[in-house]
Amino acid sequence: MKNIQLSQIKGETFSLISIIEECIEIIPNDVAGMKHDIDNVLVELEGLQEALFFKKEKIGQNKVFDDDEKHRNLERDVENKLRRIKIEPLGDAKNILETNKGILELKLLQKIFRYTIEMNENTEKILSSLLHSDVPEDWIFLCTLLFYSLKYNKLCNHEILQSYTKKIEEKIKNLFAQSREKNDISQMKNCYVALKELDKQFLIYESYMYGFDLFTKPLNVFPPDMTTVNLTNFNIQEHSYKNLLKDIRIECDRAFDKDVVVFGNSDEYFEYISDKIYRVLVFKGLELFLCINDPILYLLSLHEVYNLTEELSTFLGENIKKSNLDEYFSEAFSAYIFKAIELEKDCFDFILNVLINNEVSIKKYIICGLVVKQQTRMMKAFEMLLVVVDLMVKRAKRMYTEEDKNELLVYFFRRMNSLLDKMVLEAAEKIELINELSKVYVLTKKYLNEKIAIISDFTSKISALIQDAFDFKINYINLTIKKKINNMYFTSKGEYKKLLVFLKKSIKEGEVLQGRNYNIYTDRILAYMFKRLHKHILGIMYTKEQADNLLHSIDEIQGYVLFINRTAMAHHYNYLRNICKLITVEKDKFMAEYDDLENLITDRDIKSLIKCREDREDIQSLVCKK
Repeated sequence: MKNIQLSQIKGETFSLISIIEECIEIIPNDVAGMKHDIDNVLVELEGLQEALFFKKEKIGQNKVFDDDEKHRNLERDVENKLRRIKIEPLGDAKNILETNKGILELKLLQKIFRYTIEMNENTEKILSSLLHSDVPEDWIFLCTLLFYSLKYNKLCNHEILQSYTKKIEEKIKNLFAQSREKNDISQMKNCYVALKELDKQFLIYESYMYGFDLFTKPLNVFPPDMTTVNLTNFNIQEHSYKNLLKDIRIECDRAFDKDVVVFGNSDEYFEYISDKIYRVLVFKGLELFLCINDPILYLLSLHEVYNLTEELSTFLGENIKKSNLDEYFSEAFSAYIFKAIELEKDCFDFILNVLINNEVSIKKYIICGLVVKQQTRMMKAFEMLLVVVDLMVKRAKRMYTEEDKNELLVYFFRRMNSLLDKMVLEAAEKIELINELSKVYVLTKKYLNEKIAIISDFTSKISALIQDAFDFKINYINLTIKKKINNMYFTSKGEYKKLLVFLKKSIKEGEVLQGRNYNIYTDRILAYMFKRLHKHILGIMYTKEQADNLLHSIDEIQGYVLFINRTAMAHHYNYLRNICKLITVEKDKFMAEYDDLENLITDRDIKSLIKCREDREDIQSLVCKK
């Protein structure tokens, strides 16, 4: 390294640039020499300001070096960065790269400092030469120089600096557009790097993005127009929004590889892309596509575009790692989802009224292959409405909160109370009503599982209606049984048949109930008939013929009870048969039969059955003697 001499500064051929270049020479292979040169330059830089002052006096200039705080900051910044570069023996690859980076930064600072000094004397000449250079490194450096000069240098005319900033911006924007047409990726990258030095890289982003047709041409998106809407197999033939997303993916597929080369892995650039794709394309596309008045078509279309847009976000996320895609996605759909929650109610009400109240529908709606129209069977209407509930739940899993979903479930099933009322009014037979109401309950419980608790009003109403219908049917059967039993005096052997036929018919009707309900239904009928027969039998005085007919009748009835496998009830009817046996048995055999059955029949009933015999006084005497 050569020392800086005052004679060099006072000479007529004085050149600061040549002096600095002579004083600092960076040679990576000579580590010790570089360290020595840098240490010496740091010392001699302190005398540079004084040398400049003397030189300006000699050539007759009255300028003084600006002592402004920002200029001092520039000098201190250079010195500090110089001091931070530690030249040590090169180690592993990481240390080599870090050292090289520091050296490159040092060279850049050195160059900025040199040009800053020159600019203080002839600003336009320096800037113009860099501006009109064909070498990319020159106008990249010009951007760097302008950025730091505007920030720190008060000696230069800032109007000139601003003017050249505008000029270089225009030059680079135009050059970027030309390079893009020629697919000159290297030059495009140079343009990006240059404007990034000015912190104006957004000008490149904008120029680049609006070079795609998608951002310049009107969006060809329109709402679906359908006269037939299949709720369970929804399909839009001409799906303009789907086509838009397809075009976005195609353009992104083409551009992403080039983008990485031009812009590197810039989070800032990919955030800009995400913002433009969503705000310019997706937001507007949704606005155009979801301009739908039909609540049903709106909900189905919203669910579909929600899924399609989510697929797009997944695709973008695979290439854009740090973008706020979830936030854009939520913002895109928030207003539409808010509207959808209210339209769910309108949609359900409309379908309910068409199915049970014969409301007129302009469009043709299909659920599970069936046209939505007035139903003659309310059970079928309920099944179709349960499908509508399921469609809402599927949308809710994707788009609504748990609270919103539960609120809609409560609303839907509360509205279906009117369907239950229709079932009651239109039921031709109470057993059929009980069966259909039971199916409604079972289907509802199976579908909602543990969530059935939130629609307790609906399930409570079903239970109440089933109980009312059940009680009504049982009461009707019991009254008929009572009437038939009261007309039985066992004067003929087949007198019981009318009662037994009615019993079989009633129990046969109850078979549709199945399970626990069938058991309850059957046992209540048999229990009541036992009670009426017991009372009626013990209230008649029997002849021998009547007694035989009585025993035969009870045998037939008990046989049927056993046949339908009502074992517990058969035990009660066996009790009746034992009573009938004591009524029927011959007087000379009574005591033997009595001894066998005494502990199986209550004392009260024994006293009553003795009164039913024509020989009751004799029998009473025999019992008393015992």
